Amino acid sequence: MTSGRSHVVDCGNYGHIELVHTAQRPDDVSHELTYDPDRRLWRASVRQSLRDMKATRRSLDLVDEEALRELV
Repeated sequence: MTSGRSHVVDCGNYGHIELVHTAQRPDDVSHELTYDPDRRLWRASVRQSLRDMKATRRSLDLVDEEALRELV
């Protein structure tokens, strides 16, 4: 998710990363975000990631429901 424009980053043989625009304000989801200084980016919690995937109608086929119950 991004507050900027939607964009797709081609990662060659590794696939692609899709950045989807969101109107959510960072203040509204800040409790679900942590900063990863090694990768210099914000990471969403599993709970927020699942919400975002559902909101943007992304496939949940690869989500392990059993592992998800343990994390959320």
